[in-house]
Amino acid sequence: MTDSGSGTDSDDDVIFRRERKLFKKNRILKKELASWKAKCKEICSSSKCLRKELASWKEKCKEAETFSSLPENDNHLLKRIPYLRDYKQLELENSTLRRALEKSTINVNTPSNAAHFNDFNHPEQPSTSSNSSSSSKRSIVDASQSSSQKIIVLRTRRKAATAASEAMASRSSDVKSERNSPDEVPESYQQAVDQNNTLDDDAIESQGSSPRVSECFPTPSVSGGQLLERFNSIITRKRPKRSPEKEEVYECNECHKQFKLAGSRPSILKYHVGKHEDYRILCPKVGCDKMLLNRSLKCHMRDVHKVSMAQLTTSEKGYVSEQSDIFHTQMNDLITKYFPDYRDPRIQSSKRWKGIPRDVFDIDDDDERSMAEQANGQRELTAEERRSELNAERIRTYTANVPAEYREEIRAILREQVERTNYDFVGSQRRLEILLQSIDRMRQRMERLLNQLSRRYPEHRLRFSGEN
Repeated sequence: MTDSGSGTDSDDDVIFRRERKLFKKNRILKKELASWKAKCKEICSSSKCLRKELASWKEKCKEAETFSSLPENDNHLLKRIPYLRDYKQLELENSTLRRALEKSTINVNTPSNAAHFNDFNHPEQPSTSSNSSSSSKRSIVDASQSSSQKIIVLRTRRKAATAASEAMASRSSDVKSERNSPDEVPESYQQAVDQNNTLDDDAIESQGSSPRVSECFPTPSVSGGQLLERFNSIITRKRPKRSPEKEEVYECNECHKQFKLAGSRPSILKYHVGKHEDYRILCPKVGCDKMLLNRSLKCHMRDVHKVSMAQLTTSEKGYVSEQSDIFHTQMNDLITKYFPDYRDPRIQSSKRWKGIPRDVFDIDDDDERSMAEQANGQRELTAEERRSELNAERIRTYTANVPAEYREEIRAILREQVERTNYDFVGSQRRLEILLQSIDRMRQRMERLLNQLSRRYPEHRLRFSGEN
């Protein structure tokens, strides 16, 4: 150790400077290591791509080797590999066409080819060379003619198909505008169908010697008359329309929005009433405190939690079904507040109520209660009273195992939560559990702090422990 007054540095300062230099070097090395790791990842990804390309090229080479190793007349192997068979057949046809074109471009007036040309025109001469050359030329000409006929048949069929489609389109537009009778047939459509049929017959007659064309281009199994009958039956078919008598229009008193209902579908009205009442339920996922409308629950689960309703757990499904039941029961009580003309069509259309006028159903709630009291001899509970009794029973069963000193406080908290969340007992129960867990964590933390303080200040140990 040296003195600081003499201007020299102490050993601690030297060690500190060395540590700073080492720390800087360490940081630079870490950055270089991260860059090298990124480069290694890029190299690995590029090597994977190259391996995939190499494997694909190896497969292509194997296919090419198998195709080149096949003999010309090995039908057994060609049947096993149909796409190779078609490819080989097309290759043979292309080679014959190339030879025919090459021989057609040769000048016939040359002395070397004049004899062959004369032999082709006069096959009666007895020379063997001329017979062989004429037979080869005949096969080439036949192949070229068959291929040209194929092309002609394809072009004519395409033209006929386009004409038929245009005729069908014009026919459908005419029927929609004028509603002609099904017996009247447009001339363009009939001409297109007849032309298609004649083309098919001509193709079959001209290609009778070559069965390959008939296999590639088979004739249709439906005649023109049957096509016309099908076409007319499709156009003149009447779709069943929903009768306007069964549809009823309901208008909301709050926003004057109209809804059409056909049959027993009151859920649309219930969702609308839920919007006006701002009825919301808690998300069934643990840790999510989002309060949602009943109709937006599915979208929330799909967009936020990336889960469908079918993928929920059994407890979450039970919570959702319970909340939907509560929602429908509450909306059944509130639906007449916003839609006073609404009556349940399932009750009105039943056999029991058939023949009873509509005014019978216009009974007040007080009259219904008095009638039920007279029938049963006792007062019937309302929906709110039933829900409050059910929630009170749930609270009692839930807090049965709680210590007696905390039982009343927890029951009061639960009642307040249930009333605040529109009688959502399950959501209130979950919130209370979360609250109790946080209280337990805080209590443990306070105990740890008190232990630390008592160890640090032993003279005040009795004071921190709470003892007298």
